[in-house]
Amino acid sequence: MKPMFTRTFLMLFLAVILGVSSTFANTIPAFAQTAGDSQNQPKGEFQISDSWSGYLQSAEQALDRKNLTPAQFETFRVNVEKIVANAQEQIELLTPEHEQLDQRLTELGPKPKDDEPPESENLSDLRAALGTDFAIIDGQLKDARQIIIRARQLKINALTKRRSKFVKSITTKSQNILRVDFWQKFGSGLYDLRIGFRLLIKDTFASMGSHLSNSPWKAFILVIGLLFGMLSYLFIKRKTAATFPRPSGDDDLTRKQAATWAAGKFIRFGLLNTAALIYIFALFSRLELMPGQFEKFAGEVVFSLSAFFIIKSLSNIFLDHKNSHSRIVNLSDAGAKSVQHTITIATAMIVILDWLNFSAVLLIFPFEMSVGLSVLLAVTGTIAISRILIVIERDNTDAPPPGLQEGGLLRWAYLKAIVWAGVVATLFALVLNYIALAEFIILQLVVGSAFLGILWLVLELIDTNRQSILTARGGSPSSTANMQSSKIKQISILGFGILKLLAILATVFAMSLPWGFRTNDWLQWIKGAFFGFQIGGLTVSFSAIFLAILLFLVGYTITRMLQSWLSNQFLPATNIEFGLRNSITTVFGYTGLTISAMMGIGAVGLDLSNLAIVAGALSVGVGFGLQSIVNNFVSGLILLAERPIKVGDWIVTGGGEGTVRKISVRSTEIQTFDRATIVVPNSTLITESITNWTHSSKLGRIKIAIGVGYDSDPDQIRDILLECMSEQEGVLKNPKPSVFFLDFGDNALLFEVRGFLSNIENGLGIRSNIRFSILRALRAANIEIPYPQRDIHIKTDASKAPALPEKQPTRRRRTPSQTKK
Repeated sequence: MKPMFTRTFLMLFLAVILGVSSTFANTIPAFAQTAGDSQNQPKGEFQISDSWSGYLQSAEQALDRKNLTPAQFETFRVNVEKIVANAQEQIELLTPEHEQLDQRLTELGPKPKDDEPPESENLSDLRAALGTDFAIIDGQLKDARQIIIRARQLKINALTKRRSKFVKSITTKSQNILRVDFWQKFGSGLYDLRIGFRLLIKDTFASMGSHLSNSPWKAFILVIGLLFGMLSYLFIKRKTAATFPRPSGDDDLTRKQAATWAAGKFIRFGLLNTAALIYIFALFSRLELMPGQFEKFAGEVVFSLSAFFIIKSLSNIFLDHKNSHSRIVNLSDAGAKSVQHTITIATAMIVILDWLNFSAVLLIFPFEMSVGLSVLLAVTGTIAISRILIVIERDNTDAPPPGLQEGGLLRWAYLKAIVWAGVVATLFALVLNYIALAEFIILQLVVGSAFLGILWLVLELIDTNRQSILTARGGSPSSTANMQSSKIKQISILGFGILKLLAILATVFAMSLPWGFRTNDWLQWIKGAFFGFQIGGLTVSFSAIFLAILLFLVGYTITRMLQSWLSNQFLPATNIEFGLRNSITTVFGYTGLTISAMMGIGAVGLDLSNLAIVAGALSVGVGFGLQSIVNNFVSGLILLAERPIKVGDWIVTGGGEGTVRKISVRSTEIQTFDRATIVVPNSTLITESITNWTHSSKLGRIKIAIGVGYDSDPDQIRDILLECMSEQEGVLKNPKPSVFFLDFGDNALLFEVRGFLSNIENGLGIRSNIRFSILRALRAANIEIPYPQRDIHIKTDASKAPALPEKQPTRRRRTPSQTKK
């Protein structure tokens, strides 16, 4: 039931729907309102010419006029953007020539003064020609920059005026709705509206019949299209029902199962019905079967029904009163049923009233008709929302919260305060006759709740899929698999975090559309942020930064692949020793990293010659805080070049001894024989004395000292020691082992046996084995290994010595060992 690809598809699909549904919600009314004005828009692209300034001046004067349509605002925006783009293109074309002329004039130097010798005629003519060309290009650049400033200011002014027009439209005070004549006009308008609907539908069907009779191919395409749409609708609905079956009341749903089933239910009953309506509308529109006025009317019908289906499906998901196990909201069965029925009825009434209001405006009915419908819509929404809040507050349920409520982004305590504030604001607006504002608040509460519900489903799907991936990857027994699982976990957390951020941004984008923002505004902001924006004299371009990061990552990946090939395949096939192979691989990595960084810097567009200032600042830092870092870096390069130590060497430093495991830019890692890691700065390895047991080879000498009694035969001792050393595996026969009679000790004759090993790294074990052999041989030959002895003589004066007490006979207690003997 829950294959991974299905959950992933749902997650991405719902994330896209946040933006698509909001865009559709904004475009159909806008289309209906501006379709008539779009015919008056200028056709073709704005031609770039010397009249830039003239167009900007006429546009500035047009903004001072009132009653500008949305189509005119859009025309201003499009033309201004084209002017800015072409002016920037002209600046990019003229800037190299401008810099070249400026450089040539700088090379010529200043013009000689009156008291100085005159320059040659050719040089004077060249200076004049260059100066004239420079002045012309410099003037063109200044004009283009001024045009860009004026165009951007015009765009800001147009946006500000459009916003102020929107604010004025919802804050305009209406006539007194408590007057009797107002509602009399409203009642008569309802009758006229019914007649207008009947005439509109009659004319529309007559027009459709005429089109289909005159164009049989349109009738054929219409039938095929409707049949295809119906079959597709039934097929998708059956597939989604089979993929996401309704859980029974006894099922103990996990969070993942509940989230996936909720998303599937939303797609089946909400998005699929909406897609079917849009498909039918698009089919009739493409075949040009609807008259212009009816097309606006049909577009509003599609929008209203789509909103109803989406909100109803969300209420069925969050308030499933028939199945408490899959219910998301923590309410009792009675409370969930009451709230769900209230939402369904109120949504249907609001959708119908909003559609009637649009139709009254479309058919040019009296203003009282539109105001009355807005009043009814605001009152209906206020009553429904108040009842829902009261039912939720009074509902008592002993059922534990469902598993899906573990998320903490959408807190009901915060949302409840916002909703109550909206209800109170609506009531004040109605009392003060701000009818448009009251209607706007109610619609935003309804639409905002729907978008937050969709956002909740998307975030829940993201979280459950992330947890599924992390759970499936966990519990690996091997360390390598654990490291890979940790990396996958980090990538998963980052990737799903980005998806959650995109979902939240899409919701913010969707909810801001009714507040005067348009899709083009968001696209322009995103485009400006991505392709470059000005901060003072600095241009910041996220696209360039992204390209730089991409080039650096590509170069870094290629470098690592080549490093791996050198280290594991090519260099091992050569006769180069291991330490030199490691140095070659490391230097190659540094070189590739540097080249990748230079590629990234070049992609950003930084002039490397301008980095001299940065280098100067770094030189000051090197003199203070960065001195040790640079010292270690240079020391690391020296270690790789001279190779006094290399990876695998056994070295002894002031901090300890061990095997070199890694030589990095700043430090070197040494692993002790106790498996501890010592990190030594590279500068220490260069400036201090280091003992390297395996610098040139692993050949090494060991020494074992031994002391024997004075009654021992030195020649016999020599033979025993040589025999024990020669018989030990790992001791070289050439050079031969040797024995030295070192000294006459206080308690013993001191000897030392020396021998060379083929691998000094085995010295500790070989020394231990040789000592065992020597001890066994000396004991077999009855040769004493004396321990230190010392005689102590105490001198006393007998006359002053105290009398000794009479000695009492004592019994000596025998130890257990003596008893056994």
